[in-house]
Amino acid sequence: NTIRATQHPLMIIQQDKDSIYVTADTLYSARLTDMANFQKTFLPGDNQGSGNDSLRRDTVVQAIVIDAGDTTNRNRYIQAYHHVRIFSDSLQAVCDSLFYSGVDSVFRLFKGPIAWANGSQVTGDTMYLHTLNKKPQRIRVFENGLVINRTQEGFYNQLKGNTINGFFIDGSIDYMRAKGSSESIYYAQDED
Repeated sequence: NTIRATQHPLMIIQQDKDSIYVTADTLYSARLTDMANFQKTFLPGDNQGSGNDSLRRDTVVQAIVIDAGDTTNRNRYIQAYHHVRIFSDSLQAVCDSLFYSGVDSVFRLFKGPIAWANGSQVTGDTMYLHTLNKKPQRIRVFENGLVINRTQEGFYNQLKGNTINGFFIDGSIDYMRAKGSSESIYYAQDED
């Protein structure tokens, strides 16, 4: 029910055309239902949660119920420690540690995460990468968020804020929004 891999492990999350590759010093995977605080976290109507914000459910959304006998990837979580690297055709990222839950398909990147997607670089203290059908759908950056993308030689658009929300379309960043102490440098381009 659990897997711990060390000494240059590689995990491949297969999908139709673009698999996701994850490497780290240590990879660990187990069943969500085996976590000590899982039952308290996902009880219907429990808006207090267990203190584990990464798994706490919104009280407006119906609680997620997973049977302990569920052997699908939905009942699994993955932890990666130290020198984490994520590779796919549409996105690359690095961080110190990572938590991924099959129940919500969110990669949680901790300690200095950096992500690159189609010419943009995103940094912050903590980053949540929401996926749908194993494709990036949304990125949320908490504290010290910064997005930089190159417009032309020597010119870089920049967006800074306490939190940043970005949305993807077909694997490319389509829209970014910063909140809290926001700053922006934007270079308008002439269409020839």
